[in-house]
Amino acid sequence: HPNYHWPEDDTEAIDPEILRKTGQFVLQGTINLAEEREVELLIEDRLNLYNAVMLNINSFNPGQGNHVTVDIDARTKDELVPVLMDSARAVTNRLQAGEGPQVNPQLLAMMRAQGISMPSEKKTFNRGISDLALFEGDISLFLAAAEFIGFGRLDVEGDDGHWFSGGQITPEGQTAIGTLEDHDVWIHLASPSRSLFTEMLAVASKPFIVSGDFRVNSSMASQINEKGVILAITMDPSEVEECVSNLQGMKLMIGDTDNLVLSVTSEEGMDGAKKALYMGLIEAGWEHLEIAGARRAGGGIAGGNLRVFSSMPAGMMRR
Repeated sequence: HPNYHWPEDDTEAIDPEILRKTGQFVLQGTINLAEEREVELLIEDRLNLYNAVMLNINSFNPGQGNHVTVDIDARTKDELVPVLMDSARAVTNRLQAGEGPQVNPQLLAMMRAQGISMPSEKKTFNRGISDLALFEGDISLFLAAAEFIGFGRLDVEGDDGHWFSGGQITPEGQTAIGTLEDHDVWIHLASPSRSLFTEMLAVASKPFIVSGDFRVNSSMASQINEKGVILAITMDPSEVEECVSNLQGMKLMIGDTDNLVLSVTSEEGMDGAKKALYMGLIEAGWEHLEIAGARRAGGGIAGGNLRVFSSMPAGMMRR
């Protein structure tokens, strides 16, 4: 407190009255503790309870919270092109006015033809797109939209008829996935079939994320760990025990917790739910760092494990 003395204060700064009040406070508190007979002063698991209350969960929920879904005002590929060009010009004007980060001069051929050379700084994992069919399999158009409209995550929620068809990755899709990885567009599989999940493990060379209804078996564990795949485990605040059980089962199957994050279904009841989640995992033998992670080092199922998707610069951006 600024009104109290600091150890480095000179003797001239000492105020005897402040010292008297401080000593009286400490003495009275000691007497009160010594004479207390009825109140249990030492709360069992008080550190864990404190950590549970302080737990901050960064949930992965596309379209909600930090992870937005970009809505493009176009219904067909022909409608998309002019929307993209308008976005590119707006970005160019803003950056040429001195706003935003420096950029790499590398340009997409389509943009060069229009004399536009500035990408968007909004190309991050937190901004995704789910309307893949809009691009009709045109990878150049997709990458241009990622740069200039601004998104760094592809939410695969079903077939688009070009890259994903019949619940499988097409040959064209396999090539596209490699190109997306080269341009730091992260892939999110929403409730994939076992076959699509397995195929993605074989095709991908970088981490991707899986959420919703999905199944994992022991034969997939080594590839999940090798490629740093993130598994978003559903957490319903009204069904915390089920979430704890699923997390524990997944930890045992894949061998650690570095691949796990939470996907919270509702904010209602989360104050009590996060306490129950934390205490349930502690009782199951989890460490604090596995749950909450560390402020600087990251990690933890509460959101720190998502940092794998921000470890590289997005696209052509350089800060």
